[in-house]
Amino acid sequence: MANSEQRRLPPAQALHAFDAAARHMSFTAAARELAITQAAVSQRIRLLEHQLGQTLFLRHARGLELTEAGRAFLPAVNEAFARLSTGLAEAFGRRAARRSRYARRPASPPTGSRRACTPSSSAIPAPACA
Repeated sequence: MANSEQRRLPPAQALHAFDAAARHMSFTAAARELAITQAAVSQRIRLLEHQLGQTLFLRHARGLELTEAGRAFLPAVNEAFARLSTGLAEAFGRRAARRSRYARRPASPPTGSRRACTPSSSAIPAPACA
């Protein structure tokens, strides 16, 4: 395929934001995972949608829903990150793959359990966490 015919690939940061938002069905939870702001996740998703010419998420007051285009695109993104992680592991070892930004992070624990295990500066002692 000639260079002029190749479609420019979306930025990796936008794909990473899409992957995290689709797994969590939340821009806020994706932002926590990626250590960026919710606004940055939203901006990256909008950039990706603009570049693809497709809406990937339906935004509702209480969350997100993948559109048909988003559901169709998600397996390709998942496979791409899995292949990158495998390639890193094969070329540089498992340790490098785990440290990579392409490594999958588990979903965050529910907010309530995170708060219960977070030390606070208040005079009330926090519950012990296992």
